Amino acid sequence: MQGKCVSLLAYVFALCPLITASGQEISWMKLMTPQVGWAANLSHLYWTTDQGGHWKDVAPAMSAGEGIGGVFFLDTSTGWVLLSGADKEDVQQFRVAFTSDGGANWSSSPIKIPWKRYAEDFAGGGSVFFLDQLRGWVNLDVYGMLHAGRLLATQDGGKTWQATPDDSGRGGSFCFFNERDGILAGGPDETELWATHDASKNWQQVELKAPPEAAPTQSATYGPPICRDDKHGFLPVSYNRTDDLPGAFALFSTADGGVTWKPDRVLPHVDQPAPGIGVPSAVVDSTLLAVGHFQGTRTIGLVAAREGGSSSTNTSAELASHLFAVSEVTFADASHGWVSTSEGLFSTVDGGASWTNITPPR
Repeated sequence: MQGKCVSLLAYVFALCPLITASGQEISWMKLMTPQVGWAANLSHLYWTTDQGGHWKDVAPAMSAGEGIGGVFFLDTSTGWVLLSGADKEDVQQFRVAFTSDGGANWSSSPIKIPWKRYAEDFAGGGSVFFLDQLRGWVNLDVYGMLHAGRLLATQDGGKTWQATPDDSGRGGSFCFFNERDGILAGGPDETELWATHDASKNWQQVELKAPPEAAPTQSATYGPPICRDDKHGFLPVSYNRTDDLPGAFALFSTADGGVTWKPDRVLPHVDQPAPGIGVPSAVVDSTLLAVGHFQGTRTIGLVAAREGGSSSTNTSAELASHLFAVSEVTFADASHGWVSTSEGLFSTVDGGASWTNITPPR
């Protein structure tokens, strides 16, 4: 039964991985600085200090049947990896590995979850987020339920975990501004938004009014929320119109820990990759960077939208042959970034004017 967890993980992440021509898969990635970043799949955690020119596998040691279920790095040194696998009795096991030196050394602690944990009940993956070296959360993916999860919290850097007071099984991408205020985007087709302002004792569904540029709106798809500090953050939202025209992409902002949100920047005439899949984007400094078909063209471009309304778009045939092939975007600044596509992991040092394939070798 040990291989069952890996097969379940493969099922979950087959929905949206980067699959290169060599068969390599990247499920998570992050460019931390213009030179330092990481990329991970179910069995490897790759680290680079030269913008993807060279890679080193720094994954924590795993037992037979174990796989990587999630990755989070607070900075270029401090990070956590969620590990999972089924034991001989088909009971799901979770561990969280911790590093304070960029993956050179790891320590790990088991997650003692309070619910039934047979392998068929959990998908093996989960979202991980930490405020600092001590306070963090993990939302374990529930298998067989659409976008469901189990949220746990830690106060000691991942050594021990407790179920949150209101654990109603919501799955999706999340972050916390502070210990009390958090935001979660998920639900069926990423169309639900939830917030807590009492340390997860209660979660309330949030409804955001679409900006006029997005009308007439058929549906909204929420991207991964961004918590910048204890009060400020961003939320990317992709809109699908009721007519046949391209939709719109909006970046909402908050200055009160997610209590209220307002449109910060809106990009009209932007196509979603597919229904239920949001426009890949990143926010660095005061610049919004998004990948999509813009202004009715069929050419994939990277648009940089700055505060104040100015924007510029770079298009490149090197990026991907189809928009739905672009799955994720990460930038360290407005010039240096990575984009994952079905053709590989690509890097730019000039804001998207040119791209280089930096896919980690097998």
